[in-house]
Amino acid sequence: MNDKLFLNTIKLNGEFFPSWDGIPDEIWRTLLNDYFFQISDSFGFAEVLETKDLSPNGLDFFENWELKELGLVEFENEIVCRFDLNNDCKEKLLKYDFSVHEKGMTPPRNYWEFDSDHFYYEFDILYFFKGNELKGYYINHEDMIRFINNPADLKLLDKIDKEITKYIIESEELEKAFRKK
Repeated sequence: MNDKLFLNTIKLNGEFFPSWDGIPDEIWRTLLNDYFFQISDSFGFAEVLETKDLSPNGLDFFENWELKELGLVEFENEIVCRFDLNNDCKEKLLKYDFSVHEKGMTPPRNYWEFDSDHFYYEFDILYFFKGNELKGYYINHEDMIRFINNPADLKLLDKIDKEITKYIIESEELEKAFRKK
C-alpha cells in the first residue's frame, strides 16, 4: 500500500492534467487538528538543523514561540531538527497562513516575511513526527500534503469531512498521471 496525498481539487485527466488548487486555510487547519496533531509529537522544517536556522538574517518571527529542540532525526535522505509539538506551537501553526501566499508575492527563499496581515511560510517542507518516525509532511511550493503509509494512522482520515478526503489519493495515482503526459 502506498502513501496517500492530499491535493485540493485534484484532476488526474482532461486538459492540463494532473492539476490541483492551493490548499485553503480552513482545510489546512482541519488536517492539522484532526490528523497531524492527533498522531504527532514533534515537527521540523526542511534544511533546519537547529533553532537559529529558523531566523535567517536576524528575522525574529520565532522569537515568541515556545520551541524545544528534540534533536536531529534522519529519514528519506534528509536530516532535520525535531521540535516539540507543544500547545504553543500547535496554536501558532493553526494561526498563521502557512498554506496560502498572497497572489503576486514572491517572498525570499527560506525566509519569513510579514506583509500587512499575513506571514508566509518559506521553508520548502514542514514535517510531522512521532518520535523519530515520519508521519507526514506539507510541501509548501507544491500545495501537497503527504500522509505516510501507516494503516492505524490513516484510519483517522476516515473521520475527517468527506468533502476534504475525496481529494486524498494514493501517491501511485499521481505518478501514473504524470507518466501519461
